[in-house]
Amino acid sequence: MLLQQRQVKLKILSIGVFFLSIIIDAWLITAGTNAGVIKEVGKALNNYRYKNRKHALDVPCIGIGSWKHTSGIEQLDRTLRASLSVILENEISSSSHTPQSFLEALPMVRD
Repeated sequence: MLLQQRQVKLKILSIGVFFLSIIIDAWLITAGTNAGVIKEVGKALNNYRYKNRKHALDVPCIGIGSWKHTSGIEQLDRTLRASLSVILENEISSSSHTPQSFLEALPMVRD
């Protein structure tokens, strides 16, 4: 019984957040996880964007997740390092430092 009440409250909250964000033209910023209230808000977005409409309602959403839970971080690391290398080459061409020495000094988040 208590679990059902909690689920109903979560559903009401998530639907309210969804419709309020439409009314006030808000952006939703979350922790980027698929759990708890964030999961319920995601379900509401998915279920009510097209409800009785031909075109979806646009609600800008940003999920800020932790780096260690991002899939494909190895590829992102390589891309980031390549991009930074090009930028650093342009920025420090007159310096005695090399782009590689700067890249090696960059802390990459790892567990």
